[in-house]
Amino acid sequence: MHRLSHRDWALLESSLVAFYGPGLDAASYVSRAFALLDRIIPSSLVAYGEMKADDRQITISLSHENPGAATGLPAFARLMEPYALFNWNPRVNDGVPFHRGDFFSRRQFRDLDIFAETFRVMDIDDHFAIHLPSEPGRIIFFGIERSGGTAFNERDRTMARLAQSHLANARHAVLASAGLRHLPHDVCVSRLVRAGLTARESQVCHWLIEGKTNSEIAVILGLRETTVKTHVASIFSRAGVENRSAALRWGLEVLSRPELVLPRGCTFETTSG
Repeated sequence: MHRLSHRDWALLESSLVAFYGPGLDAASYVSRAFALLDRIIPSSLVAYGEMKADDRQITISLSHENPGAATGLPAFARLMEPYALFNWNPRVNDGVPFHRGDFFSRRQFRDLDIFAETFRVMDIDDHFAIHLPSEPGRIIFFGIERSGGTAFNERDRTMARLAQSHLANARHAVLASAGLRHLPHDVCVSRLVRAGLTARESQVCHWLIEGKTNSEIAVILGLRETTVKTHVASIFSRAGVENRSAALRWGLEVLSRPELVLPRGCTFETTSG
């Protein structure tokens, strides 16, 4: 990976703080991701696309309106298949983010039919792709597009690789959270206890998952903020994580696991072979 400057590391950190800030949910995820990518890899346009693996039906969202999109995007879907740069194959470049320069020079790119019918129409002349691991049957990519300016480079690839796991994990977390809103507080707490937290840690973790700050959790539970900080540190230790966002993902994964509830006196055994 390219060695980033101190300025780039600071930019990435501040951008991730904004990305993970209060209000990140299923409804805001894509716009937050657009803002994150545009800050760390300057662009003219960012695209988010999902494709169903069975029928290859594509849905694409753009960070802002583009006058040529109504014509260019249907042409893209029609012409993309022969090109590794565009054909939505998660195995391209072993899943590592890739860009136009990995496949074509600028002159070669401009000679392609897909450039003429899509990128020129949308006033774009450079492309970067980031694959996001997702649920079976769905293929997800972010596209970062530029019009003019410098070509994408190894600094940009390193930034994209560092953002890639955050984008994938956050998407998983917000989708899981959206499906967990029906779980009562007591059910959430009991599941977290069974995952290894104490009763009080489970209460703190529940409100952490709900996006509350330490001071807000202290008010809700009638604790000192320093006590909440101690519980949060213990949650990090028990969950084997190092920060709040990772603890959030861990908690959501615990709550999203299917549970087999057995009557008293019954046992459950697994067999192998």
